[in-house]
Amino acid sequence: MALVFIISALYCQTLAAYSVFSIPIPWLSTAFIILAYASTLRLKTNRIVWMRPLYVIVVWSIIISAVNIAVGTVSQMPSLATLPYEYFIGVRYISLLNYILITVAVYKYCINCGVEKLAASILIILVAVSVSAIYIYIAQKIGLWEPLRTRMGTGGQDFTTTEVSFQYAFHRALGTFQEPSHLAQWMLAPLLMASALYMRYRRGAILVVIMIALSVLVLTGSLLGIIGFALGIMSIAIFSRNTRKIMLASIATSIWVGLFLTSYMFSIDYIGTIMPRLEELGSGVQNTNRSYVWWYLIESSPKIIGYGIGNSNIVLSEYLKNIMISSHLNLFVNIIYSLGVVGFAMIGLFMAYPFLAYINCRELSKDYMFIGCVAGHVAWIVCYFGNAEELNIIHGVCIGMLWARVRIKNAGAYINTCDDRRYAIRQR
Repeated sequence: MALVFIISALYCQTLAAYSVFSIPIPWLSTAFIILAYASTLRLKTNRIVWMRPLYVIVVWSIIISAVNIAVGTVSQMPSLATLPYEYFIGVRYISLLNYILITVAVYKYCINCGVEKLAASILIILVAVSVSAIYIYIAQKIGLWEPLRTRMGTGGQDFTTTEVSFQYAFHRALGTFQEPSHLAQWMLAPLLMASALYMRYRRGAILVVIMIALSVLVLTGSLLGIIGFALGIMSIAIFSRNTRKIMLASIATSIWVGLFLTSYMFSIDYIGTIMPRLEELGSGVQNTNRSYVWWYLIESSPKIIGYGIGNSNIVLSEYLKNIMISSHLNLFVNIIYSLGVVGFAMIGLFMAYPFLAYINCRELSKDYMFIGCVAGHVAWIVCYFGNAEELNIIHGVCIGMLWARVRIKNAGAYINTCDDRRYAIRQR
């Protein structure tokens, strides 16, 4: 049942544009995550050392929040905040705990039951998300029916009464998400897993999945998504000892074919749109639409101990004189303002652990599932630098699968194949 609950939680995350009885569907994933974690409690495993930085973050954040509330450091909520203070802080903690629980649940499931079924299920969700995104894109362009969006966009757009439109050079793929960049970010880890598996199996069906997903990634117009995917592919080449140049060439070719076919089919000057944005990014972050975070860093130095999770967003809103809750658009900036030096060190250590595991065991370069997960991890680090300020569930799933592969190798039960059904880890 753990697999069903994990997949259900993931799928709920992809329906971010919809709600049921005024409850956002992604919030329902919390119930499935708890069920997934509960269903893996009976599964035996070793102590999960690599999760300790996140455990420290949880304990430290509770202490810091209590101290800041006690001394009255935090100001009042912005006037147009959608949640009261207590609920707003609670949602932030639930998001962090969701990440921890899903990561542990995936790890325990994979070392006891194998990675293959979970990886296949994720690819099925990737296909469903990609196909629905393409249909919705076409429906918005030519006026076909599409499911009614019941949640506002992240920019405050009321899509229940107005049609979807963008101030962009072309219409962007939105899929079942609230904004195109969220769609692009979610697709990165599954897409890179598929790329690594294609190098292992060389099956045409996997290549077709990659092509469809790449077409959607292109249509999102997300520069961050394109950069994350490119760095992920580079990671596959770097970390895989037995890199097959023909396979990488096939993937690279599919990227360009998908790019130009998509541009031609939908009459999009993609290169002409992306290049000015790359030039803008190359001239410095202070010249992009993330410039307010840059100036905030310069003009408002973070506290050594931080303001506490969620409280840092309220302080940022006050600095910007914003009547709504503001986002740091950067996980690491959010952490250092929320939890200070301790939190920043812990999140840095957590992000570095997979690379340290690879250095410690180079035989992992033969494990294509591990390589795909590392590539997804690299892509998500890019996202955490450029847009996401909270740990994301799909990244947690990727990390859980990654560490399961590490544990399998270290336990001496390694088989150079992705068919993990042949064995289970025994406790030493």
